[in-house]
Amino acid sequence: FEPATTRALVESYYAGVEPALSPPQAPCSTAATTAPRRLTLTEPAVTQSAAGLFYPIPSHGHADIPALELIEIILARGSFARISVALATEPARPVGWQAGILGLRRAPGVFGFFGVAASGVSADSLAAFFAAQAAWASGEGISESDLARAKRIHLATVASTMERPGDIARS
Repeated sequence: FEPATTRALVESYYAGVEPALSPPQAPCSTAATTAPRRLTLTEPAVTQSAAGLFYPIPSHGHADIPALELIEIILARGSFARISVALATEPARPVGWQAGILGLRRAPGVFGFFGVAASGVSADSLAAFFAAQAAWASGEGISESDLARAKRIHLATVASTMERPGDIARS
């Protein structure tokens, strides 16, 4: 292409367009809180309650991340996961839920619990259920068998990524 011709075309089309205003400076703080945050939203068109608890965690390279990955497996992966087993007898049932590390993990992130409550279940009772799971995981609740199961699942997950064609090609 011809740079001079291209520049003339760009100027002919866009010369009269006013520049956008600069966006305001985004506030940025390195200070992190360790307490979960609660936000209540109401939407008239939504008939079911939902609850989410989100706990701040450090960035991906931090020494605590492997432990949080194992906690995610213990709490949320598979039919023997802590939350799945606890929900079998829990009156605060969600119709759907998820838990674990959220985000791209390039910066400090969150470990979250989220669920949509079954009919007749309040968001508060669902939030209390999730808070109890977090308290269990942060206390003395994790057994050696829980940890061994999580390590096996983690190793199987790592091994399965090595079986993908792109990974084999890079090997």
